[in-house]
Amino acid sequence: MDSRNRWRSDGGRVMLLATILTASILTTAIHYTHNYIEVRHYPQSSFLPIGYDGTRLLLAPAWVALTTTGALGFWLYLRGTIWAAWACLAMYSFTGISSLIHFIDGSPHISSFWYATIFTDALAGFAVLGFVYVGVTRPARHSRDSLVR
Repeated sequence: MDSRNRWRSDGGRVMLLATILTASILTTAIHYTHNYIEVRHYPQSSFLPIGYDGTRLLLAPAWVALTTTGALGFWLYLRGTIWAAWACLAMYSFTGISSLIHFIDGSPHISSFWYATIFTDALAGFAVLGFVYVGVTRPARHSRDSLVR
């Protein structure tokens, strides 16, 4: 099978999704951890005035809950439960896309590396959402056996 057809196959889609999710989990883990530790360097929300401690209380459980939702989406995709997988993966994409919220109330006062993680989070989130969009608009034939091979 040539490389063009490989990426159109179910196995190619599984590999692509696994790669996107791995990148997303890594970048968001790095960024969310830094945001938790250095919360005072990030602008505080004007629409959710919960302060630094409130932000910390939300960060860790939000990342765990959203990442668990993404992992569930991947598992459902492997099982062939496609529409539930799409819903979970679309929700998970918010983990990365939401990092852009930092810019609503100013600009974080952080080094270039940490600043870049905001954009890698967003890029990964949009990649997950793009995967869902393509999957919904151009469905592959899913069979449980072909997905797990």
